[in-house]
Amino acid sequence: MACVHLERIFQYYLHVRFVSETNDIGLLIGEVTALDPDLGLNGELNYSIHWPPGQGPNPFEVNEKGELITRMPLDRENQPEGYHFIVNAYDNGEPRLSGSTHVEIALIDINDCHPIFTQVNYHFSLDEELEMNYTIESYVIGQVKATDCDIGLNAQLIYSLDTTIDYKMDHPFQVGKTYIIPFYFI
Repeated sequence: MACVHLERIFQYYLHVRFVSETNDIGLLIGEVTALDPDLGLNGELNYSIHWPPGQGPNPFEVNEKGELITRMPLDRENQPEGYHFIVNAYDNGEPRLSGSTHVEIALIDINDCHPIFTQVNYHFSLDEELEMNYTIESYVIGQVKATDCDIGLNAQLIYSLDTTIDYKMDHPFQVGKTYIIPFYFI
């Protein structure tokens, strides 16, 4: 005898998972297992994913146990809102009955983006009238800027001068000369 309340075969209406962005394929994300009290073919369940249009390619698959598995890399920078989709469970009875659950996958950022300067080269000019008693700390010559597509602490940048170069000069930053100052991120 078929169960008439198959829309309640999933224990939860909504399954939420927090997953680190990853390049691993075949990674188990979690289970969305349904229950069907029927016996025989009526109790055997198959699963499928209903992928909403406009959300890009589906990076998940669901197997016969209701396990969600990655089938392509998960990248938070390309999918900052995460993923929202529906998993359906179907029995093998006649008539074929089904139930569904909503799944939300929130991607946790990992530090996978390199900082990028907003310009390839920076050019700054010094005023010829600049008094010689100014020190580098007391006069702003220019500003460099970089961005990082990660979020939170992973996106915070610390600028530093390349310490392998000797910056000691008799007259630092002489007018009319060009100096290349390598920066790097720590």
